[in-house]
Formats: sequence, structure tokens, C-alpha cells
Amino acid sequence: MARTEPHAAGMGHTHHSEVPPWHEQNPAGFTTPARQADREHVVDRAFDAPTKSSLKDLARLNERDRRTDSAASGGGFAMDIEAMRRLLPKWRAIADKLRSARSSHHVLQRVAKPAEDHASGVHHEGAESHTKAYFESLDEQVRYADAYADSLQKAIHAYEEQDSAVRNSLHRHGGGA
Repeated sequence: MARTEPHAAGMGHTHHSEVPPWHEQNPAGFTTPARQADREHVVDRAFDAPTKSSLKDLARLNERDRRTDSAASGGGFAMDIEAMRRLLPKWRAIADKLRSARSSHHVLQRVAKPAEDHASGVHHEGAESHTKAYFESLDEQVRYADAYADSLQKAIHAYEEQDSAVRNSLHRHGGGA
């Protein structure tokens, strides 16, 4: 595990083999400024340069938040419409960046063995195996980012429909402007 500590510029540096601060207990939903800076660093890193590691950190952070929010609210979860609207283009951009990274597939598939000896063959097989795993991971991440963006879009649409229905009802009953 890595632990990120804030420094003067508000960014963090990482120490390995320690528990990240966002995994610590968070009594009554209180978030210290240092923990908030750590959270923002994790989120920014995942959005600005999505890697398998940064997306895993973000997923762990989101899962911990989900458990905390669920326990505090009796099992419910809510995200305001403005937050969803801000997140939607970010998640679309993540999916696009991942798809763009996927475009290097043809280059990596054409890498030849440097020589016709046993060691070169073993290294080439390892490289092919890693290439395959890399692109499988990219495919999975693209599917996840697309699904998350689609879920946000559906939630925004449902919210807007509900909001419209409430406004229409109020208007019909003389309470709307």
C-alpha cells in the first residue's frame, strides 16, 4: 500500500507499505484538511493521468466513501445534480484517454524478437504476454469508465425528468412560477 502525505504545495508524496490515510476511520464524516488534500490528489491523479494504479486507488477511495456514507445515512446514497454534471465530462474524457492508449495496440503487437536465441524468445514471449494483459486491462477500464459515465447520464436524465414533473405539477396546481 502507499500512503500519500501532503506537503507545502498541496500535492503529496508517496510512502510504500503503509495504509493510505483515506483508509483510516473517519468519525462522523469529519475530514481534515490534510485528508481532503490527499483525496483531491488521488482524484486528480486518476482524472489527469488514468493508470491502473490510480484508478484502483480511486476505486478504493470510492468504496470506502460508499461504506461510510451508507453507514451514516442508513444505506442510501445521494449525489447532487451539479456534481453529476461536473463528473460526466470527466468520466467521458477518461474513457477517451483510455481508448486513445488502446490505439498503440498495433505497434506493440509488431515488436519482433531481437535475436533468434532462447533468451530473446523467452523475453519476447513475456513481452507478448504483458502486452495482452495491458490491453485486456485497458479494455476493462474503458468499459468501466463508459459504464460509469452512462450511469451518470441516466441519473442526470432521471433527475431532470423528476424535476420537470414536479415543476409541471406545481404549475398545474397554481404553485409554480
